[in-house]
Amino acid sequence: SVSFMLDQAQAPCGPAPQLQGPHAHDLLNLRILVVEGNLINQATLHDQLMHLGCRPTFASDGAEGLALWNIQPFDLVMADTDLPGMNGYALARALRAQGTTAPVIALVTSASRAEEQRCSAAGMDGWLAKPIGLRELRQRLQAYVTAPPHAQGLAGAAPRTEPRRARRGGAG
Repeated sequence: SVSFMLDQAQAPCGPAPQLQGPHAHDLLNLRILVVEGNLINQATLHDQLMHLGCRPTFASDGAEGLALWNIQPFDLVMADTDLPGMNGYALARALRAQGTTAPVIALVTSASRAEEQRCSAAGMDGWLAKPIGLRELRQRLQAYVTAPPHAQGLAGAAPRTEPRRARRGGAG
């Protein structure tokens, strides 16, 4: 075991320093449903999406994601394709069967041509290979920001009928 003796810091005098981060005009302001079963991946995506000015909601599997989709509005879905039970592919097919036109982005562990074909066949709009870098995530999500910040509540929750499509693949 290790013990440390720490002195309590005194509160600094004067105004608090401004934190570095994105400016208000750089915030993406997307409501994103993230379907990811791994808690570490959830925490990482949460931090990344918050940094980009998004409002993520997490589900641990496709069935929970579908239930959340049906009770609150989202602009976009990010779904892991490797989940037990209802995986990301099955979730995308279920959303498309309901008439959902919102973008669905696959979270994959292997970036391959076969993976791209599976995503497309399931009705997904593209994929991101894990681990996902912040720059790549911003570039991919930026393609779906088409309007000024959304209105709060259900007034701004109308589903998009013609989402802008990002280029398929992991390169954003």
